[in-house]
Amino acid sequence: MGLGFQAGYAIKKISEYPEFKDYETVMEYGCQSISEVTYLKLKHIFPNLNINFKDVNVNVSAKEFYNHIGLEYNAMDANGEYNSLVVDFNEDVQSKYKFTEKFDLCTNLGTSEHLIGQVNFFKNIHNTTKVNGIMLHVLPMEGYHKHCYFNYHPNFFYDLASSNKYVIKEFWYFGQRESKLFKHYNGNNMYPLNYNNNLITDLENLAKKNVYKNTLIDNCSTICVIYQKTEDNEFKLPFQDDSMALEYNHKNKLTGYEKYGITNKFDDSENSEQIRDVIGTLYWKVIISETLNFTDFGKIILSKFIYKIFKIKTKYYTDVSIAFLTLKNAKNFIKDK
Repeated sequence: MGLGFQAGYAIKKISEYPEFKDYETVMEYGCQSISEVTYLKLKHIFPNLNINFKDVNVNVSAKEFYNHIGLEYNAMDANGEYNSLVVDFNEDVQSKYKFTEKFDLCTNLGTSEHLIGQVNFFKNIHNTTKVNGIMLHVLPMEGYHKHCYFNYHPNFFYDLASSNKYVIKEFWYFGQRESKLFKHYNGNNMYPLNYNNNLITDLENLAKKNVYKNTLIDNCSTICVIYQKTEDNEFKLPFQDDSMALEYNHKNKLTGYEKYGITNKFDDSENSEQIRDVIGTLYWKVIISETLNFTDFGKIILSKFIYKIFKIKTKYYTDVSIAFLTLKNAKNFIKDK
C-alpha cells in the first residue's frame, strides 16, 4: 500500500507535538511504500526529505520516511513485504502470535477497511500503543466503491475515543469533491478541513448550488483521526445508543459500556472560510506550485519570467523554491538601488 500526502501531512503534525521528541518507534499496520510522485509531494512539507529512487517505476519502503523523522521502523502485514511481520489482522495478535511489544506511534493508513475483523484490529492497535503514544487512522469515509469492505462514520471514532479514554488530537476530513468548473487536483485534496458536526451539511449545500460535483462515485473522501492513548487500560468496545436519534426511547439495558466525555475542539459554526481557504484558494496555489516545480514546461516558463522581469538567467530546471528566493533577492537588490 502507498503512504500518501494525506498521511504525510498527519505525520508532520504529529512530529510537531511536544511529546514527539521522546518518541522512538513506529508500527505500521499494513506496510506502506512511497512512489516517486508521492515523494515529490511530501517534499512540500518535509523539504529535507531525501529518498533515492534507483528505479522510477519501483516504490521504496516507507521505512526511509520514518527514519528521516527519527523513528525506528516496524511493520505488520499479511504480505510480509519490507521485512514486515506476517500476521492476520483479523486475529488478536497478542493471543495468536504472543506479540506484546508496544510502540510510540501506530498507524492505520488505509488498512482496516479491508478486514472483517474490526474488533481485533482496533484492539490490536490499542494494545500495541504505549501510554501517551499516538494512533493514526487515515481511512475512507465516502465513496470508494469496489475498493473495500467498510467506510467509516465520524460517530465511530467519537465513541471509540469515549470508551477508551483517548484524547482526540486532530479530526480531519480530506475532501475529494470535484469542482464543476475545473478538474480537482489529482482527485485528492492536499490539505484537510477540520471536521465538525456541520461540515458535511455545509459541503452538501455547496454541492446543491452546483459548486461541486456530488455523487458517491466522484466523491471519494477520507477521514483522518489522531488519537493519544491516556491509560494502559483494557480495550473496550463502544455501543451506539444515545446518538441513535431516529430510534425513539432506544436505551441500552446492557452493562459495561461506560462512556467518557469527548469534546470536539472544532466549532460547529459556518465553515465557509476554511472550505474557501482549503478547497478553494489553496487548490490553485498547489496547481501553480506543482506546475512550476515538477514539469519542464513550468520550469521553462518560470525561468523565462525571471529573465524577462529581472534579467537574471536561470537554468530551466530551476526549483521553484530557488526561483522565488531569486525573486526575493532581486526585489531587495532593486529596493537597495
